[in-house]
Amino acid sequence: KYGNKGTRIYVRGRQNRERKAFIISVVNEGIGVEPDEAGKIFEGNYRGRKARVTAIGEGWGLKIASKIMALHGGLIELTQAEKATIFSLVFPESSII
Repeated sequence: KYGNKGTRIYVRGRQNRERKAFIISVVNEGIGVEPDEAGKIFEGNYRGRKARVTAIGEGWGLKIASKIMALHGGLIELTQAEKATIFSLVFPESSII
């Protein structure tokens, strides 16, 4: 929905021993997230300026994803906002069977 036409979405998983976590990163080459909006996109009912003109939506997806991750003892974070946008799902090792 927010990716550049003809680009792919990549999903990578890795263990991070320093954070004692397993991290799944989703990489999308698209519109990116403006620095001043990075903190707001997880609040709910908020959409970035570029997102508003790119696709329809209400701005609740990242808020819902954040709540689901919290219920699993983890978190979702924006780890890169320009060029390729990267969102990472961080699962504590203790939550992995």
